[in-house]
Amino acid sequence: MSSSVLVSAGKREQTKFANRRAILEAARSVFGELGYEQTTVRDIIRRTSLSVGAFYNYFRSKEEVAEALAEEGAASFQPILRAQREKAHDFETYLRAGVRAYFEFLQSHFHEWHARRPGGEAMPQLRSDTPAMQAVFEEVRVASVMLMMPPPPPSPPPASRPAAAWPRSPRAV
Repeated sequence: MSSSVLVSAGKREQTKFANRRAILEAARSVFGELGYEQTTVRDIIRRTSLSVGAFYNYFRSKEEVAEALAEEGAASFQPILRAQREKAHDFETYLRAGVRAYFEFLQSHFHEWHARRPGGEAMPQLRSDTPAMQAVFEEVRVASVMLMMPPPPPSPPPASRPAAAWPRSPRAV
C-alpha cells in the first residue's frame, strides 16, 4: 500500500471524526437553545457546514444524536465513578462520593444543554443499553460487590500453649 493511500485514509478518518463532532456540537447547542422537542434535524444541520446527506451518513435522527451525546456523557463519567470506588473504604463512602461526583459532573455540563433549555421541557427518553451506559452500571455493580462484602475474618493466631501447659513425659521427671 502506498503512503499516499495511507495519508488519504487518515484524512478520511479525520474528516469523518470532524463531521461527527460538528454534528454533536451543533446538536448540543441547538438542544440547549430550542429544547429537545422543538429541535429538528434541519436546525442541527444549519449549525454545521454539512449537507443534509452528510448528516444522514452519521445519524438517522435527532434521537440518535441525543443518544450519542448521552453516550459521550456516560463515557466521561465512568472514570470519575471508578476513581471514587478506588478511594472508598466502604460502600457508604463510595455512595456518598459517587452521588456528589454525579452532581458535580452535571453541574460542570449544565451550561451545555440544561441551563438553556426551555422551562418545563421533559427530558428525552434515551436508551440505557449503550456500551458506555453499561460501563457505568458495571462500575456501580463492581463497587457494590467489592465494598459491601464483609471483610474477611481475621486469621486465627497460631496455636500455642505456654510451656508449663505441655504434658511432661514420665521419663523427664
